Parts: sequence; C-alpha cells; structure tokens
Amino acid sequence: MLGIFFCRLTANSRPKDIVISEIGAITQLGLYPKTSPESVFTFDWIYYDDLEGKEALVHGVNDGYFDTIILSSQNDAKSDMNFEMHKLVVESRDFNRIYSNVYGDDHFEVYKRNY
Repeated sequence: MLGIFFCRLTANSRPKDIVISEIGAITQLGLYPKTSPESVFTFDWIYYDDLEGKEALVHGVNDGYFDTIILSSQNDAKSDMNFEMHKLVVESRDFNRIYSNVYGDDHFEVYKRNY
C-alpha cells in the first residue's frame, strides 16, 4: 500500500518541490532521488525564513511555501506533537484557499498548492 502511495506521489512530484510531511522521514526516502531529502520537511524538522517549528509551519502554509503537504488521516494514532502540528496545518488561515486535496485514503491525505 505504501509503495503504491509513493509511486503516485513521485509521479506527480518535481525535483524542486518543497514538501512537508506528517509521516516523517519515510517521505524523504520515498521521494528520493526525484526530490532531494533537504526539500522534504517533517513535523519535527521544519525551517522557513528565520523561523522553525510551529511558527515555520504556520507561516509556510499561509505563504504557500510548500508545494505538497502530506498528512496522516485524523483517525490514525498520533503523538501529541503531531496532533498539534496537524491541527495547525488544517486550521491555518489560508490552508483551504492555497491548497487542494489531490489524494486521500484511509491513512493519508495529500494536498498540492493551487498555483
């Protein structure tokens, strides 16, 4: 299942895409070598402008910095930190205006920037 997910994701990715992924380092491995691991951020490793962590996540989402956002479904178990970061993404001021859901199944949701 995860292999099919990453095949679809890789087919629609570009080498210069900036990705934020709730599912972590497995995304870096899944998109490599098409997208550089340095361009794939995780909830526990995220930098944007001079910001890091929660502030970087919220500002990056609202500024449309990320080309792709990968989230675990709301039903999957998550750490408290991932639960909070997930909520920050979906409740960000401009999330629904800037990003559209392009894939979803029982475990993952993928959003792409609209421009």
